[in-house]
Amino acid sequence: QLLFCPCTDTACAERRRQTIVPSCSYESVDKPNCITQMRICNADYVCRSRLAQFQYDCEPLETSANGCKQGNYGACLLAYTGLIGSTITPNYVDNSTSSVAPWCSCSASGSMREECDRFLGFFTDNICLKNALMMFETEPDQQSTLRQTSTPSHSRGENRSSTSLPETIETMSIMLHAVIPTQVLGNELLVGHATLPSSGLPNSASSHSLMLEAAFNIVLLLLHLLSGQ
Repeated sequence: QLLFCPCTDTACAERRRQTIVPSCSYESVDKPNCITQMRICNADYVCRSRLAQFQYDCEPLETSANGCKQGNYGACLLAYTGLIGSTITPNYVDNSTSSVAPWCSCSASGSMREECDRFLGFFTDNICLKNALMMFETEPDQQSTLRQTSTPSHSRGENRSSTSLPETIETMSIMLHAVIPTQVLGNELLVGHATLPSSGLPNSASSHSLMLEAAFNIVLLLLHLLSGQ
């Protein structure tokens, strides 16, 4: 949760930014060119696979209800965290939770400026990624509201569980997908499996994710029912 915690002042924003990657470990005087960083990433199998997964899960679509073509905020954030530690590690650029970018620039891209801008824009001008980050920022408030509305008398326990359980499971499922850094994706990549299947969506990773999500939902259901006793 530290990766996506909200900040309203510079001190908090800087601590959050340094949590991902300390500036002394990667920031040079001048930003490297994004095309160069992208080539380095594409030369590495894991980095290339995770970039492809990020571009797939966070692909924007203006006509979509939530701005994501795949319609899954959790998958987008999970793929986003998979890039951390690579040559194109994204990080916060200011106090805003939705303002992120890798440490690179398109200022000296020459004839490849359009390709560079398209790559950088996937971080800086991506409605799907922005909405996913902003949604995670509002989750703590939603959880607090759920807890406050679920504390009164025992006699209301059954009605409470029937009305708030779906929202609670959906909210926690999204958060759990987001904060587990590439466990499912990482395992697929490191053993040499293809990132994207022929149909566009990873079948093995997809079924694995569904099984994991189902397990989480069962645990959450049991916890919720126990708390209502």
